[in-house]
Amino acid sequence: MMSNLRTALFLAYKSIIKGNKWALVFVILAMSLSFVNLNFVPAVLSGARNTLEEQMVNTLLANVVIEPEEDKYYLDHAQQVVQKVSEVPGVVGVAPHLNNTAFIEYEWKEKKSPSDKGKSGNWAVIGIDPSQEAKVTAIHEHIIEGSYLDENDRDAIVLGIEIAGGDLAQTAPNLTLGGARVGDKVRLTYPNGVQREYKIKGIFRAREMLRVDLRALGLKEKSLSIPTLPNLWSMPPPV
Repeated sequence: MMSNLRTALFLAYKSIIKGNKWALVFVILAMSLSFVNLNFVPAVLSGARNTLEEQMVNTLLANVVIEPEEDKYYLDHAQQVVQKVSEVPGVVGVAPHLNNTAFIEYEWKEKKSPSDKGKSGNWAVIGIDPSQEAKVTAIHEHIIEGSYLDENDRDAIVLGIEIAGGDLAQTAPNLTLGGARVGDKVRLTYPNGVQREYKIKGIFRAREMLRVDLRALGLKEKSLSIPTLPNLWSMPPPV
């Protein structure tokens, strides 16, 4: 065995000394790239996935979502569900949502004809309780203009940046409201035909989570009706 080992080492030595040096460089480079591919790339992908999941938990889904059954539009006895979930050990917050969609218009009074769509579009509109929502999601920490909702607001709404539009939006201008600003008014038409006007109180941008930035938030009791009612609830991260 020792003889075979010496022979192998001798042949390796001769190959390195008298062989093509560029071939040696290529082998080393290939091994280095293989090492990077096996270790560095999975680490980057894992980090990106963890970041995306963390953003979804913090701004969109929380830790657990309780939704109505498939054949129902809302949760039965929603407040009782909220109370029961709040009493579960470890739960730090419960946020009931009224989910709806609405046709949102900006500068609608400047339209020249009924067929002129102007600055408008259909987006998700979520009715929330601001104090409860702040315990579950972090959207209130991502306000870039104006301020977040509070329980005393009347006819106020907060828009995601991809709805409001403007220089910071990543969506094409024709797919946004074209630069709606805090203090401006928007008109919402709900699926049941009801129209309401709201003053824009704030605009938020939840980093790379475009799905979140395509939402509008209003007060649950005062702003919206007829929607599905999922509950989001959050638990502290494991120690």
